[in-house]
Parts: sequence; C-alpha cells; structure tokens
Amino acid sequence: RQRHIRQLSLAIQQQLRELLLLDIEIQSAEGVVAFKSRFEARSVLLCWRWDQDRIIAYHELGESFSERKAIVDGSLFTGDEVN
Repeated sequence: RQRHIRQLSLAIQQQLRELLLLDIEIQSAEGVVAFKSRFEARSVLLCWRWDQDRIIAYHELGESFSERKAIVDGSLFTGDEVN
C-alpha cells in the first residue's frame, strides 16, 4: 500500500512540474487552473475547471477563482504570456 501511494505521489509531482513549466497555475486540488493572458491592456488569469468544456471565465491577478468574471467576448483576450 505504501509503495502504491508513493508511486501515485511521484506521478502527481511530475504532472504538477509539467504544468508549472507551462506557466499554468494550480489554484485548487479540485482541478482549477489558471494561466496568463491579456485583456484591455492588462495581465489577467484565464481560469478553467476540469469539468468545463472550454474557458468561460477570467480573474484579475491577485484574485481567486471565486472572484472570476464571465468571458463575454473571447476575441478581446490576446495570446498568453507563457515564456
């Protein structure tokens, strides 16, 4: 059992490292992630939850997922800031 838990833990750690390398921010263990974009000449975080078909919300830097705002027009968001 301990061996299995350790294997799972190592697999999770590897997946988290891969997300961080893509500059994807893990916001919750429930599957909420965020990544940088531009909206109205400022940096924001697009947020997505595992059970959503597409990205439907964003929030300002420093805000949480619970403070997200609906994306009305996705064309107003430009690119990303992934290095």
